[in-house]
Amino acid sequence: MSNKDWWKPKNLKESEKKILSAKNIDSIDTRNDFGSYKIMRLKDDISASQLNEHNDIDPIYRVMLFKKVLKRKSLSSILDIGCGAGFTTNELKNAYQNASVTGMDISEDAIAYAQKKFNKCNFICDAIDPTNNNQVLDFELITAFEFYPFTRTDSFKDHADYITHLTKNLRKGGKLAIVQLWDNPLSISTNYNAIKDHFKNLNFETYTIPIKKIGIYIKSRLLAVALSELIRFIQILIKSRKIGKKKIIIITKK
Repeated sequence: MSNKDWWKPKNLKESEKKILSAKNIDSIDTRNDFGSYKIMRLKDDISASQLNEHNDIDPIYRVMLFKKVLKRKSLSSILDIGCGAGFTTNELKNAYQNASVTGMDISEDAIAYAQKKFNKCNFICDAIDPTNNNQVLDFELITAFEFYPFTRTDSFKDHADYITHLTKNLRKGGKLAIVQLWDNPLSISTNYNAIKDHFKNLNFETYTIPIKKIGIYIKSRLLAVALSELIRFIQILIKSRKIGKKKIIIITKK
């Protein structure tokens, strides 16, 4: 395995095996996603598991903003891939109460915790795999919040393969929504223009996510984005430090 391929499902499963077989709980490294999920399942303790370093445990804001840019008041079915411990999946269910909402993650511990904690949602322990022709993702909306490989790699082929797999069984007019840090060279942002040119059967839109403390109080997303950009500029001038920018990519099947 090359270091750049660590995020691929088969390699992640190998990493998970070491955590699943660990007998000494105190030796588990919670800086690792799988370690964090195991401690969360066993202790249900965010501090002990450091879950907030791996999952958004308070996703109300980003789901609220996501719903605003999606411009859909109701949906029939949602798949939240890379759902982790299920907090965002549950918030999607709160936002679209009439929808059937399913979370999917490769981590056995994360899914076990989510199934116990969020019983209004469905959860599946599996990896999204473009090589698996038996994996049919028949949904109206698929959400990918900080999902590998749209983050953690700049491979055009991997980005294209996953988009093809995720969109091929979308219902007509269905959408794939990718939400992630944009200022990351190891991500789909590097290939975004090439990806748009590659997929003639898909429509692409991007929306900048305002800084949370601004977006909560300012209802106009465009105004909140403008103020966020001003604050980012000031931070660079004063502290020579850049605040990361997040974006939502909405991909619609024509």
